[in-house]
Amino acid sequence: MDNLLPYLSIRNTHKGIYDVELQNIDRLKKFSSVECHVLVYPLSRNIVADDVSLNPYEEYAEDIKDGYNSRYSKINFLFNKFLGLTMSLVIFLLFLAYAPQAFLSIDSVVAIFAAYIIGKELGQDLESLFVNVSSNWKIHFYRDYFKYRLERSSSLTNYSQYAKRYRYGKPSISPSKMDFDKRSNSQIVRMKFNHGDLGTEQTAHILSIRVSEELINEYENKGYMISFKLCLNKDSFLFTKSLELSQAICKGNVGCLGKDDELVKDGVYFKNVVKGARFKYDGRSGIIKGKIIA
Repeated sequence: MDNLLPYLSIRNTHKGIYDVELQNIDRLKKFSSVECHVLVYPLSRNIVADDVSLNPYEEYAEDIKDGYNSRYSKINFLFNKFLGLTMSLVIFLLFLAYAPQAFLSIDSVVAIFAAYIIGKELGQDLESLFVNVSSNWKIHFYRDYFKYRLERSSSLTNYSQYAKRYRYGKPSISPSKMDFDKRSNSQIVRMKFNHGDLGTEQTAHILSIRVSEELINEYENKGYMISFKLCLNKDSFLFTKSLELSQAICKGNVGCLGKDDELVKDGVYFKNVVKGARFKYDGRSGIIKGKIIA
């Protein structure tokens, strides 16, 4: 394993605003793609998820859910579509074999369409079943958690990116795929940057964490945990080899969780993974000394 570098930094740039940046981007460009997962968890019980926002991804996800235009669009998963098409094809063939005279009737069309809809819904249940059943296996089925895809840039988007350079004081980059998940006390954003998304600079802004103005002092005094997971992916013909690196900052301490769920200071949890066709093989893992958070 190469010597670890601080690939991430968190800067308190304004009161209640924390900017998260990618660093040493020239080293990250050795990989086919880079995934960055961020979990934000305030330690004060007076602060809930609605008091903290992860911009701009929370805004993108809300816009999509509310039916507004957004830089991102929802991804239709092929697994669900495939199962729906398979079930509709089976119904189609049954009509063709056993009731050809009713093949073009309204009943047959409705039945084929209903089979497609039911198949798509069953696809989600089957996916969850496969994930849960195989979760403790060395080779297991995994869920594709990126729900949104970046839309093609327009001239206005280019101007927006140009303005962000002045807003954040450095270039801002957007991932090709992302997901945002808000829970009662925490928020998670997942980003996947393809090689071409990483830009030309050594450092780039990727998101901002904003805290409600009236709770800033409580947030800083009680502390918070921000956890990062980096997946450094190298694509081959059929598979993707990935090095997963995890580290968190909690009440000013940087480290990772050990076997007893205690924070190992200046520790990085690593795992070698091979992925392909929605299956994942978990290879060697452990804790090494170093920092991926500046």
